[in-house]
Amino acid sequence: METYTLCTREDYTIRTSSNTFTYNITVVDINSINIPNEQTLTVGDTYTFSPVIIPTTATPTLSWTSTNPSVASIDNNGKVEALSEGTTTITCMANNGVSASCVVTVKPQMNYLYSADFSGGAGGHVTVPILMKNDINVAGFQFDLTMPEGVTLTMKGDGTADATVTERTSTHTLSGTTTASGAVRFTAFSTKNALVTGTEGAVMNIRFDVDKNMAHGDYDVKFTNVQLTQKNGSDLTTVYAPDFTLKMSVGAIALGDVNADGVVNVTDAISIIGYIVEERPTWFTESVADVNGDGFIDVADVVSVIDIVLSQE
Repeated sequence: METYTLCTREDYTIRTSSNTFTYNITVVDINSINIPNEQTLTVGDTYTFSPVIIPTTATPTLSWTSTNPSVASIDNNGKVEALSEGTTTITCMANNGVSASCVVTVKPQMNYLYSADFSGGAGGHVTVPILMKNDINVAGFQFDLTMPEGVTLTMKGDGTADATVTERTSTHTLSGTTTASGAVRFTAFSTKNALVTGTEGAVMNIRFDVDKNMAHGDYDVKFTNVQLTQKNGSDLTTVYAPDFTLKMSVGAIALGDVNADGVVNVTDAISIIGYIVEERPTWFTESVADVNGDGFIDVADVVSVIDIVLSQE
């Protein structure tokens, strides 16, 4: 018989046909767990706790919980994912009941571009605002735009893309060029070295054309390689912002949406008036202009559009 003594608390014996091995094993209880008392994250961040176990020879089974998992969730390995603004308490507990807690504060995400999912009619066009939220001084920004097949940028008479500045970027110049990957890279900068004004809201508008033969359905419009230029005095720093993807829902042009921008509103009523007095708006879809279905495009259709607008939720 061969005997191996590791420690002297509990005995475990294993027998085989020719040998008996006896192991004396001591179970070492955990006395304490050390993790940070506080941790601050930003929405979208992840953080993994590395608990310090005392004594270091202990090998406990640990479990993790969050008092407010909608703010920050945590998995069995101690990895936290910040989901929304707020506060939660993360607790690490050993199988013998010893525990430690950390108050996690999640701040709102800042310094990024964003927009909302949108709809467009096949054969029409749609204008999409690009917004920015920032708590730093931003002198300019850039991003790469990838559109699904059948969606293109509306081009102006001078051959440039129909992308326009807003009040926040009124001193800035927008430029766009196609990259080797087929994306369109937009840049916004000021020749006067001016800052984007304000801390939240639209910084540009982009108009898309939708091919009339594009199949109805949902498509991804991707914004990647998003960069902001932070300015502190004469110091300029690149801030890399999150990529984002918008869902574009393509369907038929709605009755009354004569300018085919994806929404029926007072602009369509005024467009019909312009059509009647032969001012001929740049965008006018005759197939959806006879709103009351009487075979004529006249002032009665203007009234019908207004009725649609007033009945919308």
